[in-house]
Amino acid sequence: MKTDTAQQVARTAGLVTAPTGVALLAAPQVAGIAGLSAAASRAIGAVDLVVAAGLLAARPKWPWAAARSAANVVTAAALTRTGTRIGRTSAVALIVLTGVDAIAARSLRAARR
Repeated sequence: MKTDTAQQVARTAGLVTAPTGVALLAAPQVAGIAGLSAAASRAIGAVDLVVAAGLLAARPKWPWAAARSAANVVTAAALTRTGTRIGRTSAVALIVLTGVDAIAARSLRAARR
């Protein structure tokens, strides 16, 4: 992945992750649709907000893209364990995004960005 593309991926991930984190903290019951508890929703939301801040403001960005990849794996595992169709579908989507984040993190690390 080109460095400019990787930077855009990181920025976009931050812009998507920030409101997701706010939503999970402000209305944790919404995550109940996917089978997550309010406590799990709040924890994921808090992690999302920290990672989003790093993706949007920190330099270098690659550690934050890597952190998002790791957080997505943990979230996908939690969603898979819920046993709901929405949870499993969400987990699959997160794993796909995790691949994109990991590739971006690797590209940014190689470029020292």
